[in-house]
Amino acid sequence: MLKTTKPEEQIRHTINILKRTGYDKQIKIAFDEWNLKNWHHPGHGQHLKGMDIKARDKNDINSLYTMADALFSACFLNSCLRNSEYVAMANMAPVVNTRGPLYVYPEGIVKRTTYHVMQLYANELQPNILPVSVKSDLLSKDDRSVPVVDAVVTCSDDKKQFAIALVNKDPEKEAECDLGIENIDRVVDTIILSGDSPDAYNDVDSPDRVVPKTAKIKVKNGKVTIPAHSLVILKLNR
Repeated sequence: MLKTTKPEEQIRHTINILKRTGYDKQIKIAFDEWNLKNWHHPGHGQHLKGMDIKARDKNDINSLYTMADALFSACFLNSCLRNSEYVAMANMAPVVNTRGPLYVYPEGIVKRTTYHVMQLYANELQPNILPVSVKSDLLSKDDRSVPVVDAVVTCSDDKKQFAIALVNKDPEKEAECDLGIENIDRVVDTIILSGDSPDAYNDVDSPDRVVPKTAKIKVKNGKVTIPAHSLVILKLNR
């Protein structure tokens, strides 16, 4: 979780370079390959000569791809969306097996935790990004800290439907979020992605340990409480 702010720092640094050089209206930013996990590839560059294929199989161990990876991925996408005026593309690499969101084996497919993040962002958010300012308590370890909550706000073309993506990075505590929308008291539809621990993962024998679930959440005076270590897609109609 302490790495979740790094992508936006890189984006903002690059935007500043583009602005100083006068190319910010002409050149867009592309994350041509992104992923949290390193790729274990001994013998890379040697083709098949002397390559240890069994060692490379470590990339396919599903326990490496956890609920914490899912929340990092959501925060990464939030960073890109908040800066979408400048970030034109962001390609997760790879897609299948190794570090990918899908693990394919002879008998089927395992949808890893990161797959569900990609699916939710592709299908549940609205097409337009609205400006958002996030103020949050800190999640700290040793001498490092990051905001506990991350968020993006999206809306339909007619601005009547809204989808808010909220990330709570804290592994133990719920987070109360003030949406900044006064006088809303209603039960709203949500989709929640969470696990029984930050290390929860999907595997061949337990493919549904981490899956999105629909729920009703009470919004009281514009405030909502989201579960520990979760991604919540909150849907509101104007």
